[in-house]
Amino acid sequence: MYKVSNTRAITRKQRFTKALLFGIPACILMGFAYGYLQKALPFSISYLYVLVGYLMGEVIKNFGRGVQISFAILGAVLTLISFVIADIFTYYGFMGFLPAHLGQSLATVFTTLFAFANLGLIFRLVGIYVAFSNSRVV
Repeated sequence: MYKVSNTRAITRKQRFTKALLFGIPACILMGFAYGYLQKALPFSISYLYVLVGYLMGEVIKNFGRGVQISFAILGAVLTLISFVIADIFTYYGFMGFLPAHLGQSLATVFTTLFAFANLGLIFRLVGIYVAFSNSRVV
């Protein structure tokens, strides 16, 4: 008689769903936390973009435990969304998320982001890369 030893194993789709269920709240929470920190301080700490990317990668890796490229893409996309949430909250506060103001908020964020070739853009890209590279078990 054969024994089944791995009865609690979950499928790839279930792991991705689990990574998504834990990643989305982490994305929103980190976005608001970093946005609040940027709004409260009179200066910007660009290194925290890399930290947010690292933390997002760790959340996806620890809860999803996937080896596919889809986990890395999920980590990068959620990190980008977290950065956009942080920037909207920094410029407009909670009012920037109302439907009447959301279009103007997004336009302002992307205009200021791409109009100035500064270190903030480079740190955002590095944070997205760190999330991409840390989001899957390799």
